Amino acid sequence: MHQRFGDLGARPLLRSQDSGHLSFYFIEPPDFMVRMIQRVAKMSGVHPNNVEPIYHIYVPGSVPANLHLDNFNKYLFPHRHLSVSLFLDDYEDGGTVFPLLLDSFGGTGGSSLLALEHEEIESWQRVLNEERMLQVANDAHAYAHRRVDKNEDNSFRHRVLKEAQEMCRRGRTAQIPVLPEKGTMYLWFNYLSNGEDDVRSLHAGCSSSTGYKMIGAFFLRDGSGPFREHDSFWHPVQPRKHEVDELQRQMEMITVLGFRFDHIAALFNLERQAVFELLGAQAAVR
Repeated sequence: MHQRFGDLGARPLLRSQDSGHLSFYFIEPPDFMVRMIQRVAKMSGVHPNNVEPIYHIYVPGSVPANLHLDNFNKYLFPHRHLSVSLFLDDYEDGGTVFPLLLDSFGGTGGSSLLALEHEEIESWQRVLNEERMLQVANDAHAYAHRRVDKNEDNSFRHRVLKEAQEMCRRGRTAQIPVLPEKGTMYLWFNYLSNGEDDVRSLHAGCSSSTGYKMIGAFFLRDGSGPFREHDSFWHPVQPRKHEVDELQRQMEMITVLGFRFDHIAALFNLERQAVFELLGAQAAVR
């Protein structure tokens, strides 16, 4: 394998935010992932050290658990000034939805009537950027207005989350323009030209209705790594030093074990297909 494909890398670190979605981060990425990072950097005009790669797998038919800005914490630094979605396979649906995106696609889909509620959006935009300049009492406040979960108590923001989930359920037409096509890279800005966070870049990743979606997310930072956000990823078998972090790891590990148990046959078939594509039929059989 090393002769044909180079270093295949060490085991990735994991993060599990919900039962239908796993995230992976490679401290030592395989050679083909390094080439992918370099290509994204070249096409985006940034240095490869400023590219933060995270990979995701979604269970078929799962609904997004949240809606978020990629600068989901106001203290996140270096900033994710640009975001990239790189689709690794073709899917009938399973795009990325932006429920506050204004329709500039000729009425062909991918927009929501909520995007026309300008007063609500301007109010959200204003409080989002005013909060950015204030100190907070605890870390949870740093996520305010940047992430929308099912327990959101603001009526409009709760409606936006529900709309994003419905856009995922409605399929391909509702997910324009960020559609899953193998080798396609989508890039969007997370800030306005005046430096403010752009609330209209709020988004959610949809799963495919028919298969396991795997995707590369690349965040283009305005400084080089390593990045603090990777501290939230954990090794499958290594306990964490701090008690609270270890409790979080154990809780997420239960979710991961459930994920693997529920989908082990499908995950095995995905792995065998990957081995077949990399190494051929004999290796896949073995």
